[in-house]
Amino acid sequence: MRAFSKPSALAETRRPNTSPQDPKPASSAPQRLCVNPLLLGLALWASTIVLAAACDSLSPVDSDTASPDLAEVLDVDALVDLDTELDLDAAETNDQGTEPDQDATIDEPPIPPECPHGPGGTTPAAGRWSLSVFHFNVQYVAGGLEGFARYGLGFPGFTDQTDISETEAEDRIIVESMAPLLGVLERNPSMALTLEMQGLMVDIIRERQPDVLARMRALNATGQLELASIHWSDQFFLAFGREDMDESWRRTKASFDAAGLVLSPVVFTQEGQFGEGFAAWLKEVRPDAVMIMARNLQGFYQADLQNQPYFQVSGLDVVLPRSLFGETVDLEWNFFDDGELLATNNLNPYAGKLFVTSDSAVQNYEFELQCAEQRGFRVGRVSDYLDAVKATGATPAIMPPFIDGTWQPGTTRGPLRWLGGGGDIWARQERDNQVLTTCFEARDQVLALQTLVDRPPHTANATRLAALDHAWRELLLGEVSDARGVNPWFAEIEYGLRHCRAAAQLARRELLRELFESNAAALQLDVRSGDVVALDSLPAVGEQEPSAPEFTVEVVEDGGRDVQVEWFQVVVEGQTRTLLQVDWPAVDGAQASFDDCLTRHEAPDCYEDHSAIAIQVPRTAGLMAYRPALGKELVRYTEADFVFSSKAYEDAAWSPLPDGLIDLGSVFLVQDHRAVHLAAGWPAGEGRNGVVEFRDETLPPQ
Repeated sequence: MRAFSKPSALAETRRPNTSPQDPKPASSAPQRLCVNPLLLGLALWASTIVLAAACDSLSPVDSDTASPDLAEVLDVDALVDLDTELDLDAAETNDQGTEPDQDATIDEPPIPPECPHGPGGTTPAAGRWSLSVFHFNVQYVAGGLEGFARYGLGFPGFTDQTDISETEAEDRIIVESMAPLLGVLERNPSMALTLEMQGLMVDIIRERQPDVLARMRALNATGQLELASIHWSDQFFLAFGREDMDESWRRTKASFDAAGLVLSPVVFTQEGQFGEGFAAWLKEVRPDAVMIMARNLQGFYQADLQNQPYFQVSGLDVVLPRSLFGETVDLEWNFFDDGELLATNNLNPYAGKLFVTSDSAVQNYEFELQCAEQRGFRVGRVSDYLDAVKATGATPAIMPPFIDGTWQPGTTRGPLRWLGGGGDIWARQERDNQVLTTCFEARDQVLALQTLVDRPPHTANATRLAALDHAWRELLLGEVSDARGVNPWFAEIEYGLRHCRAAAQLARRELLRELFESNAAALQLDVRSGDVVALDSLPAVGEQEPSAPEFTVEVVEDGGRDVQVEWFQVVVEGQTRTLLQVDWPAVDGAQASFDDCLTRHEAPDCYEDHSAIAIQVPRTAGLMAYRPALGKELVRYTEADFVFSSKAYEDAAWSPLPDGLIDLGSVFLVQDHRAVHLAAGWPAGEGRNGVVEFRDETLPPQ
């Protein structure tokens, strides 16, 4: 999910009466932007919407009873990092970093009267390239928008415009925002675009949009449509293990094969997730892969890095989406953002029924591409760009170190936004730790069932194989990033919980059936070695005994709670383990239940800032040691290995800790992800870099 930090200046209110072949608007009559002050005030109070209409006048609307006119637009804008110069990802700025024309009419984005001049001079050895990455996510509004007007916006009067089913939301993403780009390619056979989407989206297109699929196949066959994908669901895979991505990649290949579509070696991921462990995994499963690394992620950890035609990370080829002009190649990016935004004139799928194609926005983009060609640039595929660069003999620069992260680390605080960080809109509805631990427990069950099925001589029956396949599907859906960030509303949170609970139930049923059939007291399944042992008795677990602290735990935010820190030792199978337990009771006087926090009005304590808690534990000053997501080895860095942006000194560099392991220097700390799964933050700078912080801003008050 991509939610907003500020409202966009303009929003499309209706389809203009123009066609892609006719660059002139049907009417040159001026239009005025009319904003209802009452509705605008309510919108600012809700922190979610901008209501605008092209009109002469607009009568006040009773938000509790009336249904606003269809010209009024709900716009949940893309979250952007406005404080960094490296923000190519922001929809508000174009490739050159300039602001769009704020005086344009609502439904007719301006079309330049003539193309700008080209760069001139000698053409570089690898040529001039204009590239794109359209990042599509059919789970943009995971679970759909039924109930959104009441429980998301707090304005039931918008129900007829915003509330749509999951199926309709998915179909609108395909038909209204993706399909128009196919038309651009069909009208311009010399051009190619790069579209990234999850395997699930391809499955939906194959099952419900045969005409769209036929067009995709034709363009894919000619090389105009470059399709990138690596995960089947838009999972936040940095929080989980490589087994999940192995299964996700297996399903993705199957989805594209079933649809008759050819996958490009190019890879981009949900939320721009990337890390050194992921790079090594990707090189292993796709040796020819080319990763697009979000430049804000690179800029957060290596702020002084100069762009090169391409880089390598763990042997993997990497391209940064930054403009580059030099002797080897000239490179510009005509689009790099959420794919849903361009063809709808920056509306996103939260607009419900108002999420429709803007023909003039598509027309304007098509004109810009034609201008690029006139300036001597090839509007092409990312993979072809890299082939051209390599043909010159250019060698890759080695990417300096960076930590697992996302494409807006300054704004989302790296992965924290999905692992304990509260959002800007529905923070008191969020339940990051609940969703994560529910999914992690389900993951244990699914991996156990996978181990059982893989046990020689591989005699699992069809029922068990079907249960495993279904459980994996549910788990990957539940791991979707939108259930925890950027700004999830109630239905998206429930989407994650519902699918992970279903995965656990499916797997547990088969495990219990095996247990009953074996007549054993317990089954011991080692998901690493594959060993399955039937036990006559349960393993002995010693009593927890109070223990002396290994180090000092500082509660830096208690959120109005009496936070308790306790230390224990316990003997398990002959091994003594030290346990650190942090408990937090309800906020004093809190009455709000989970359901109360949905109604926005009935439980004021849902919206107080006192729900966040944070603790800090000591580390060797400057040490940053952990196991990257999907990685096999522990990495040890110091602060000197990075050239941090200012955000790291103001806040911290955050890691998702996918296996819970972090090296503090004198001792290893491991999160038990069945109970807590939070990001770990390394504050940067002298006087700050001697601690690790864990925080949860999504705790319910009760």
